[in-house]
Amino acid sequence: MAKLLPTLTIVTTALVALAGCATTTSGQPVAVNRAEAVAPSRPTIEPPSVDPPTRQRDRPRDNLPKKVGEMAALCADDPCTVTALEFTVDRIQVDPTCTEPYAPPPDNGHYIALSMTITTTEAFTEDMSYVVDFSPFSFEVIGPDGVTEVGDPGYGVYGCLAGSDFVPLDGLAAESRYVGVVVLDTRYTAGRIVLRMPGDPAGWEWTF
Repeated sequence: MAKLLPTLTIVTTALVALAGCATTTSGQPVAVNRAEAVAPSRPTIEPPSVDPPTRQRDRPRDNLPKKVGEMAALCADDPCTVTALEFTVDRIQVDPTCTEPYAPPPDNGHYIALSMTITTTEAFTEDMSYVVDFSPFSFEVIGPDGVTEVGDPGYGVYGCLAGSDFVPLDGLAAESRYVGVVVLDTRYTAGRIVLRMPGDPAGWEWTF
């Protein structure tokens, strides 16, 4: 059990993430008119409105809003007294220029490049590396319409840049500093980017 600081609790194997509250957006009601099914001799009655399906709509989230360049952290204990890892999103670039000569176009319309700095402390252990994931699979993009993109991030997120440019996907070591990029593939050019570690219901989000 791990605790999202300062006020919320999430489940994770070894780490404690900082998180907070966010707003919720619901779908708009849609009127359903069954007047055509009523016999002409009877008065027409319009039933009450019903909400459309919201499977991919913006759900309640307990993510901590962050600004570009603002530090986020994972803790090694609960309650948090020892920091195991710190990171920042230093830049969010929409439609970056790919550097690889055979970079495929984005499947969904746009690449987004997140430049990040990750620093581990002496409290970071090998076991913790299994529950820390900065790959595109840990990120979601929520559009201005409140719809959360789901699914495989696609091959192109690994083909836009040289492999040495990316944030390490595994093998983080204690007392180390990493600088790299995470590429996302999205239909949106504005909205919110959410990062959640595996198994955690909440994390962090940035507006872009």
